[in-house]
Amino acid sequence: MAYTPAIPPLSVVPPTYPVRAVPAHGTAARVVFAAVVLLVFGVAQLVGGALGTVFVASLRRAFGQALRDAGLRIEATALTSVLAAVFVVLLLVGVLHVVAAAGVLAHRNWGRVLGLLLGALGVLIGAILLYRAIDVRVVRAPLVLAAAGVLVPYTTAFAALLFPGRHFGRRRTHG
Repeated sequence: MAYTPAIPPLSVVPPTYPVRAVPAHGTAARVVFAAVVLLVFGVAQLVGGALGTVFVASLRRAFGQALRDAGLRIEATALTSVLAAVFVVLLLVGVLHVVAAAGVLAHRNWGRVLGLLLGALGVLIGAILLYRAIDVRVVRAPLVLAAAGVLVPYTTAFAALLFPGRHFGRRRTHG
């Protein structure tokens, strides 16, 4: 008499564990670089905006003196309001950069779209800075380097987010 096992072999037993979702995307190094660029510029803007907001009164005195030396007369309250507004906008743009970087690293399409918008803005600002730094008569090397330090990373990040490969692919479930 042959022994018949009560339990079928493992090859025919269906799995009892839940089926995991397998992402249909990869992680592209260039997109991670774009997220790092957004994160670094975002943190720098957050720090600059926070420090500027804290020290707006001191900056008002310094800018007020510089404007008086240049022959311009501006009321202190108006200058304080303008400086405060600039620093609050800088804070908000910094927060947007950090949120976009988090979205890009999480493979979210909204992070890519926000990163593309911020990248385009950075490219535009970098191009304007570079244009202003290069004068026909005198080339100001430190300003050109600073403008290139904005233009090159933002251009690279923008291109990486424009052509991300499979970084933002759709997620599919099997089963």
